[in-house]
Amino acid sequence: MQVVVKTTKSCHNIQCQQLNGGTKTVSSTFDIHLEWHKITIPLPRKKISKILIDQIDIGMILNSGYEHNGNYTIWLHGDIGTLKVRIHDCIEQDDLLKFNNLKLKYLCTVSSATSTPDFLPTHIRRFFEQSEGPYWWNYKYKDKLPYRTTEIQLNKEQLLASLDDDLKFTDQKFYANANCKSLQRRPELPLTNVSDIKNKTLRSFLQAVGYTKVLQIQYVEMPAKSFIDIHRDDFANVSGLAYVKGPSQLYCVLKGNENNFKMKFNHAGVIDLSKPTFINNNNFIHSLYYDGNEPRGALLIYGDA
Repeated sequence: MQVVVKTTKSCHNIQCQQLNGGTKTVSSTFDIHLEWHKITIPLPRKKISKILIDQIDIGMILNSGYEHNGNYTIWLHGDIGTLKVRIHDCIEQDDLLKFNNLKLKYLCTVSSATSTPDFLPTHIRRFFEQSEGPYWWNYKYKDKLPYRTTEIQLNKEQLLASLDDDLKFTDQKFYANANCKSLQRRPELPLTNVSDIKNKTLRSFLQAVGYTKVLQIQYVEMPAKSFIDIHRDDFANVSGLAYVKGPSQLYCVLKGNENNFKMKFNHAGVIDLSKPTFINNNNFIHSLYYDGNEPRGALLIYGDA
């Protein structure tokens, strides 16, 4: 489909990046496929009067992009119907009537194809290879956010060595694809006071994060070359459900090569877990795999923080 970018100032060197491909430099008129493309125009938003796809003005969707260093970046789809459905499904109309800094109100994620190792079952490989493109998540609907980033600092070795005093319940999860030890068997009320956690290192870490009470603490270890199938942790029938909604699970990788581990959420794409992150495994269908040659372990925490 043909895209025409109309500007009040001469514009060349527009960058057109395919969702699962390379980037090419184009002029103000160019063609795109029936898929998602990230378009970066070397002008501020106020210098761009309109964008047309297949001779149809995208209208207020022109305000769905963002400015950075004097450039304007916007996601477009070759099918204007697909573009309109996605934007209006994710972004409130009032936020499109004029240009605003949407990054202050929305988290934007991008779901693109991810290469996968051969040992994964075909259906999981297809899940990771799906490309759903960009989604916008309104910060005010906290239960629908896929994740929350943190600046939490931790000592992996010390924290890993601190768990056995308190995580006394052991079992296997996900059809024996992972070994687990937990504070309790299920995330049931009442909450446990952090002051009652026996191990000083673990207790200090929880306090540093801001927890006063915890619902569940788990350490889940996966063997080398392993995966956890597509699922959602809905916890529909547990008494502690209120504490597992939204991006409430603190996910800390303590063991294994981070570069060989991937977790993907439907719609939101691959989640960066290179540092502690609160994830919404309650609301999002997800799968994960580990392609390392040694075991990989993660500390998972729910609580009142």
